[in-house]
Amino acid sequence: MTTYIDSTYQADSLQKNMTFYIGSTIAGGYFGRVLAAIFADLWTWQSFYFVIAAG
Repeated sequence: MTTYIDSTYQADSLQKNMTFYIGSTIAGGYFGRVLAAIFADLWTWQSFYFVIAAG
């Protein structure tokens, strides 16, 4: 994805889009772990993976 962003955008737009991509992957990883922890706390640790598999 970073290669695609690099080859598609130039200068200021490149920096903005690369920053957005990196920030969104960090936020996505964090919120995925939070959701998994909530599911594990309410039910079992396997329940989160059942939801992902069903989606």
